[in-house]
Amino acid sequence: MDMNRLSSFAIILGSGVLLWSCNAKESQHPIIGKWSTGIIETEWGKAETVIVFDEEAMAVKFIPESGDAMGTSAPYVVSSEYITSEAINGGLPMRYVLRENVLTLTDSSSEVSTLFRK
Repeated sequence: MDMNRLSSFAIILGSGVLLWSCNAKESQHPIIGKWSTGIIETEWGKAETVIVFDEEAMAVKFIPESGDAMGTSAPYVVSSEYITSEAINGGLPMRYVLRENVLTLTDSSSEVSTLFRK
């Protein structure tokens, strides 16, 4: 194979890899990332809830201003309207709305949690 053909092949191959990696990132669900309620008043005093979604699981951490943090993680499933995971709401589906950097979760009793992208 001469150098011109080898260079052309390398450029085409490199472009294909670049396009593939861009498409792979675009296919990620927009919920992936780190979300936080900020410090809010809860029934246990002031605390922050942090949720981190990756491609396969979600981790939830409750961080009170005083006392020990508690956390759990589990796989999750996202549909067009619901998130379901053993890590939240006892494994029951929660309705979610994602608008830019705000994630709103609503359980079956209509209790709403608002989280902001960190």
